[in-house]
Amino acid sequence: MRLMRITRAAALILALLMTAISFAACGGSKEIKGLDAEFTANFKIEQLGDGIKRVTDGEGRELILVPKANGEVPAEYSDKIVIRTPVERAVMLSTTQVCCLRAAGDDSIWDSLAAVSADAYSFSNIPEVVSRMESGKIINVSGDMGDPDYEQLTALNPDLVFVYTGPYPQTGVIEKLTELGISYAVDNEYIETTALARMEWLKFVLTFFEKDQAAADYVDRVKKSFAETEKIIAEAEAPSIAMGYIWDGTVIATDGAGWLAGLVERAKGNYLQKDLSSDALYISVEDFLVSASQADIILYTSTPSFMPGKASLYEMAPLMADTPAAQNNKLYEYTDAFWMSVDQPDVLFADIAQLLHPELFEGRTMTYFTLMAD
Repeated sequence: MRLMRITRAAALILALLMTAISFAACGGSKEIKGLDAEFTANFKIEQLGDGIKRVTDGEGRELILVPKANGEVPAEYSDKIVIRTPVERAVMLSTTQVCCLRAAGDDSIWDSLAAVSADAYSFSNIPEVVSRMESGKIINVSGDMGDPDYEQLTALNPDLVFVYTGPYPQTGVIEKLTELGISYAVDNEYIETTALARMEWLKFVLTFFEKDQAAADYVDRVKKSFAETEKIIAEAEAPSIAMGYIWDGTVIATDGAGWLAGLVERAKGNYLQKDLSSDALYISVEDFLVSASQADIILYTSTPSFMPGKASLYEMAPLMADTPAAQNNKLYEYTDAFWMSVDQPDVLFADIAQLLHPELFEGRTMTYFTLMAD
């Protein structure tokens, strides 16, 4: 019996020793589960061992992320673009990038955000940013003609600047950052055509802060939240909806192949303008009224800051007052927090489901949509 115990103990020690050897052989760091992108192919994160990662950004550039805790950068990466992590002075030149930091679930991450490109009002639903802007810990570096204030930016000596390219590229900004020797990463979440793909760029953002596991866990929770909402609306019928807003006498409708229309369809809504493509969204007020007159619901895709109420809307388009949606108090618009929703597609989805099927969500308060005020 004693010999059997000794043998079992030896086997346990051997197993622990083999685990330690295996751990050391793969670089001394545990591989993070769920880090691969599931909903988009527009960025990539590869784990190379020892906490080092190869990140491919929105322009196909390869960045090597080396933890500061590792000491010196391995010689094999001497000819690569290297970013030391976690970044401690980040600058974000798109407001929609900022909300992705919420997914870390760690208040201290906001101390690593040195600058943004908008005033505090733009982040009204992110108090961590507002308070730090008011105290001067986060500054607004937005300058003239869409470019940041490069003097302020240089004085910050940032570890990394997040920029974007795509249809509206920050080409001049990128050229200037290169000239100044400031590291940057291209985050193109805004060009994605599904809400989950937009959201998944938070994995890209948070990997620079070494918050990979938090990002992976967050995405998993979002997927589960989507499934819960889908159960609630499983037997619901599909009401019709028109979406758009008036600008300078023209209606800018919602892309039928875009992420918002995709959420409406998934939430069992019938978007009446779903045949409109991204290159044909500018339509006349009269054409929009044709759809609006047939819609159970109208979502006016602007915020109270720009459209304060029905009276202002009816001044621009008097016939909107006669639509069934207006008559039945089914005329909605975005809340001012809408643009800070990239990281919360599950909340958006539940809001849209509630907007379409309010009888199934009694007692719930929407976050990103609201009835238009009188």
